Amino acid sequence: MSVRRRVLTAAKTQIMENGVRAATPVRIAARAGVDLEDLRREFPEVHDLLMAVHEEAARELNGAVLVAARTGSQDGFEPIIRGCARVFELYVADGPGRHLIHALRQEMTLGEWNSVDRKFGIGALTGGLQGLASQGLIADSQVIGLAVVLYGLVTEACVAAADGVAVIAPDELSGHVRAVLEAAVKSAPS
Repeated sequence: MSVRRRVLTAAKTQIMENGVRAATPVRIAARAGVDLEDLRREFPEVHDLLMAVHEEAARELNGAVLVAARTGSQDGFEPIIRGCARVFELYVADGPGRHLIHALRQEMTLGEWNSVDRKFGIGALTGGLQGLASQGLIADSQVIGLAVVLYGLVTEACVAAADGVAVIAPDELSGHVRAVLEAAVKSAPS
């Protein structure tokens, strides 16, 4: 296993078990079984390491979401609703979403966090919405705008629930996603 892989794995575990503040280079190097100098060659700044951990966690979360979206029927809104619900479940649950991605969000600027999160979230939503466009349910011209709206809806619901600002049930979020999709169908140019 490469130094980079060992360091990323150790950093993720350290953050999940003890929080971001405890994820010091010395602790991560020891946990990864690498020299501190090797860690610093891969990640000159702690911030570089946190960004890499966030990107990897977002990629893993996106993979789980895509699997959820592909289960069951592939027609209509259901894959997108299942995917959005899965993001919410993974982010709010007592696991990697909450203890890794949410913890990292609090250590980064909003722009940094969104640059990684958007790459996966809007990308996955755009793919799903292009499927709706190919089914004739929405117009091609609606895909990007609708992806941004759904991304904002789901992301803000995740953060608000994880921060304890709002109590949101997964089926409540699914209902909101469905309502946005139905409104898009109604507003689609003929």
